[in-house]
Amino acid sequence: MKELDTLVENYFTPALGATDIFRLVEEVISEGKNQSPVACKKAKPTEAGKRFEWVVVYKARERAKAAPLPDVEYICAAKTWAQQPYPKEDSAVTLGDLADKSIDKALESGAIKMEDLAQADMQRMGKQRPFDDESRNKIEIKTDIVFGDKNISVKLSGDVQGQTNEAFSTTQQMDNVFAEVFESWEVTKKEIDEKVLEDVKKDLSKIMAKMTRLGKTTRITPSRAKTLVDKELKSSDPAKRAKAKKRYDALLAAAIIDKQGTILIRALNQATWEENHRQYMNAEINKILDFDKDMRRTFTDEVLTGRRTFAHAPGAISEYILSPDHFFVLAPKVEGYSDSIDIFSKAMEVDVRPKSGRKIEGTTIGVKPAYRFDLKRKAVEQAIEHFAALKKANEAEQSALGLK
Repeated sequence: MKELDTLVENYFTPALGATDIFRLVEEVISEGKNQSPVACKKAKPTEAGKRFEWVVVYKARERAKAAPLPDVEYICAAKTWAQQPYPKEDSAVTLGDLADKSIDKALESGAIKMEDLAQADMQRMGKQRPFDDESRNKIEIKTDIVFGDKNISVKLSGDVQGQTNEAFSTTQQMDNVFAEVFESWEVTKKEIDEKVLEDVKKDLSKIMAKMTRLGKTTRITPSRAKTLVDKELKSSDPAKRAKAKKRYDALLAAAIIDKQGTILIRALNQATWEENHRQYMNAEINKILDFDKDMRRTFTDEVLTGRRTFAHAPGAISEYILSPDHFFVLAPKVEGYSDSIDIFSKAMEVDVRPKSGRKIEGTTIGVKPAYRFDLKRKAVEQAIEHFAALKKANEAEQSALGLK
């Protein structure tokens, strides 16, 4: 698209006036309308969740009668992705339908206004380094899109993965969160037995040390080893077969697997690791989180917003969660925040799962423990019902006592 190239080159220079900019935007959209829908169907991003973000931006700007964005993804969102069935190809519901439903809920909340929709856009800051640590790789931020000056995390219907991080990142996060909690207790002079608190801090240090120690070793899952031997080595694609042979030879030479793909070194068998540690680690982390509601609530806030991880980059911190099912407030000073954290704190589940793509003997088929914090749809709905019933009971009690 030569018009799009011209637009990008001149957007931030005085070379083009406002009239010219709008003319070029119209030409870009016009040219996009003439593109084959097949091109958009194959265009990146291909994941439904990522496309949904663009569709929400498109639908928000359309509803507010705002000028279209020049991005090719925006054009595809308008032309093709908004009509994409979800969750299956034969579904009657489209991503556009779900985006409209999400925007309705955002407006109904009162936190989002039409003028915010008029400024809908993707987040443009990209990945950021956690804790502003120059030695760390940049990671995905919590903000997906923006409605004006409001940072939004976008979720499709269904189960939601709050985050998945390896031990190093998770323990660094836990350390920051709980240090903040302990400090707030000192400031507010929270009544708590000093011996009990000392024991909790020891337990916390112990579990984080174990997480770090267990997270250093790369292992391999039995299913991955079997896939390598039974499928990849027999692939009809010569390139895939050659890659598999290189991996197979490396693991065989290191005596990690035998010729049939059976893992020989017990310490490197991920299944054995899970049998010995998974349940224990889940229980210990939950024990720490459940010591006091402040600990689980504050950690939940961090998982959803990245408030401490991205303190150096405020635009990366999510302030709202938008989905076809709900609109939640994550900004502490906005009404509804406490209710959101109550719900997610109750619904959030922790599980230790293998994270693939880790190096082992020169290959990338190894795994390391990753700490997942999930928000299952059913658990969220049950939490909403729980707090709604609790609120109703409290109101009834106050009414009976003549306090309301």
